[in-house]
Parts: sequence; structure tokens; C-alpha cells
Amino acid sequence: MMESISDFLKVEKEQFTKTGAFNAILGVDSRLFVDPALIYSCQIPELMNAKRKVHNHFHKILALVKASKGKGDKCWRAAVKHMTFSEIKGISIGYSTTRANGNAIGEKLAEKIIDSANEIISHAQNDIYFFELLGLFEKNIGADRISDIVISILKQEFEEYTKRIFEELDLDYDNRSILPTGENIILIPTSVISNLPHYEYTFNNEITDENVRAYFNAEIGSSWKDVFKNDEGEWTKTDVFETFKTNPELFECFITDYLKFIPQEYDLKVDPLGKVNWYDIAKEFVDIHGLKYENEIETNNIDNLSLMEKSLIICNIFKDLVENNKLSSLLYKYENYEEPKGENAVQLLFFGVSYFICKLFDIDLSPEVNTGRGPVDFKISKGSDKVLIEVKKTLHSKLIHGYFTQLEEYKKSEKTDKAIFMVIIFEGQTSQKNLDRFKSRIDDTRPQDLKSEIIYIDARKKASASKF
Repeated sequence: MMESISDFLKVEKEQFTKTGAFNAILGVDSRLFVDPALIYSCQIPELMNAKRKVHNHFHKILALVKASKGKGDKCWRAAVKHMTFSEIKGISIGYSTTRANGNAIGEKLAEKIIDSANEIISHAQNDIYFFELLGLFEKNIGADRISDIVISILKQEFEEYTKRIFEELDLDYDNRSILPTGENIILIPTSVISNLPHYEYTFNNEITDENVRAYFNAEIGSSWKDVFKNDEGEWTKTDVFETFKTNPELFECFITDYLKFIPQEYDLKVDPLGKVNWYDIAKEFVDIHGLKYENEIETNNIDNLSLMEKSLIICNIFKDLVENNKLSSLLYKYENYEEPKGENAVQLLFFGVSYFICKLFDIDLSPEVNTGRGPVDFKISKGSDKVLIEVKKTLHSKLIHGYFTQLEEYKKSEKTDKAIFMVIIFEGQTSQKNLDRFKSRIDDTRPQDLKSEIIYIDARKKASASKF
């Protein structure tokens, strides 16, 4: 199921938006998350005591860690138990694109977190923020898991918030809140949702303590991220953890900066990264142009088409919308075609358009299928027949690798010989250079060695007409 909450509840989008609740897309997570720093400063009645409740939970864990005499004793096991969280049902804001639930914190991961807490915490007042900063130095922990931890602790408060919103919408909570999967939906206020965790915002910002700058021999204006970069310009969570573990005063300085900066909520109205609005855009475009495509599909005698032929029609419909119906403008952050949105925004928009078209074909479209060799962007299937679709922007420097190597690996994993490589052409010299290099390699390759279909989609301002 892919449906916005307002569509699921059969409520006008504008009416739902006025409640201040996040109009999530059920079945497709948005890669947004609840930021604890935003919760602590929000004015939502149900969350006014959220900071106290979250901190009380973590204070218990810290007290148990400090009281433990060694790994595995009673206090240690109790700390691990308090750090273990079940999967949250009914939310749709995390990093998974295959389900609308949260991530669990199992016993093994909880033990690792307690290990880290034991190594890094001192007896300073701000040690409580260790848990909010886990994404900086703990493998397998990111903003999504921290978000899920906080939602788990505050589950009752979010349920009360959801019931209030249902009451505002004049909906029967007991009957209308149940999802097709059986669990009750959990609504999240937009004011606590972010795309960049506050700890990462702090990490990317300037170090304010001159003693810290002196320790790292860093220039004025250097960020925390700058001082952790290696010769290749990269940084690792291990380096951050080891530095903070051996220099607890630096950890305290980071927390000071963390508390100093104002947390930023994501602008869902503008949606500059294309994380949410793609659903309504795709739906609107298909509603406007759908009849034309439906007639063309019927003309092609749909029942006699192979899955590959149907997949090519879907991709070419997207091509037509981009090149000839101004969908291209929505692949950029600004109306003047400046600054393309990220590859994920392009993929989501394609997914939205394709999802509604797939309904006409009675075939399944799955986003980000993990093949075992990494996730291919899309898989179209009917029974055991499968077609893979990989979407790449020309701003991507590894187009050749993506086509000749990566996509072939995905096909092996999925046990199919059918795939489509969609190349989205963007403005700019880098884009043109990558495109020229890719086309040259394709031209130099024997036709029998081109194992996957290639579709070029021109998303530049003056796009050439589609042949669809």
C-alpha cells in the first residue's frame, strides 16, 4: 500500500495539514525523523513533559551502568534491558522504504551501546545527552534509530496526540485508525520532524571553544567535522568515539555546542529535498495526463505485452512527463533550474508516477530492493518474471560502473536478465562531461555486449521533445 495519511483517512489534504500533523506516505518511509532536540522545545500539549520522561529513562540506564561492577552482572543486564526496544508499528518517517514501521534495538545492539556508554561517560551533568549523540560514534545507529528510541519512550504521548488529532478531524479513532496491517496509526507533529539530526548539524558547525581548537590545532571557523577528517577528507565513527573516550572534556565541549545551537525542523511546505511532495505531484500529473496514457496503453493491446515491454512503457511515460509536461522543473530545488535535488528525490518522483501507472498493468513495483549486493532502485514483477530499474543522474560520476558492473551484479542476485538503466540528464558542465563519457563508452561497445536497456531522460530547462 502506498497512500498518504490524508488519503487513507479520506480527509482533504488542506484540512489535515491544518492540524499540524505530518501527512506521511504510508508504505514508503520519508527518510525524515523525530529529533529529540526539537521535541524538547516544542509546544505540543502532549509533549510538554517529554524531555523529563526521556531523560528519566536514560538516567536509569546511566545509574545502572555506573553501579555495575562488571559486564554481565545484575546492573549491567538491567541496563541492557532498558536499552532494548521493540519495533514500533504504525509510523512512516524512517529510512526503510519497504515498510512503515520503526527499527528495533535488539539485545546485541543494546549491549554494544551499554559497552560504549561505560567507556565514554564520566560523572558530568551532561552525560545524559550521550544517548542522543549515538549516531556520531556508534555503528548501526543513525538518526532513524534515535528517532525510534524516543518515539518508543514517548509512545503513550504520541498515541494521545494522535487521538486528539482524530477528534479535531471528527474521526472515530477506534475504527478509523487501524491500518491494513492491523496496527493503529501513530501521527507525528511536523514541528518535531527534521531531515538532519541536531547532532550532525552541530558536528558540521564551527567549534566555539578555543581550547578545543587549540587541542586539534584547528583554525578559527573550523567545524568539528573538519578536525576529524583524515588525509582523504573522510571521518569515521571510530575516530570520533576514541577521541571522546580518551578526552572526556572534549565530549563535554561538544555537548555544550550541541545545546547552544538551535535545532532546525524540516520545511515540509517547501520540501526542498523532495522527500514528501513527490506523492501529490505524481498523483496530480497522472490524474491530468493519465487518460492519454491509458488510451495509448489500450491501443498497444496490453494483454499481449511482455513485462519488459510494459516496463519500458512506464519508463517512457515518466520520460514524457519530464521532457514534455514540465515535470523536469520539480527535479530542481528552485524554479530557475538551479541546484538539482538529490538522487533519492528523483527516484521517489519516478516511484510515485510509476506506482499509479502500474495499477493499470496489475503489476507490482517495489522500491529499493536489497539484492544481497546492495539495493537496486526498483523491481517490477509479475509472478516470477522480474525487470530491474536503476535510476542515475548525469551528475553521478560512476555512470559507466553503474551500467556495466553494478546493474549486472543486481541482475545476478535477482536471477533475471532484464533491466533498464534510466539516465536523468541535468544542467551543468559536470553533468555534460559525465554524459559524454558514458555515451562514448556505450558507442564503443558492441551491441551484443549491452545487456540492459538504456533510456535517456532530458531534465534540462530546454529539453528535447520525447519520442514517446
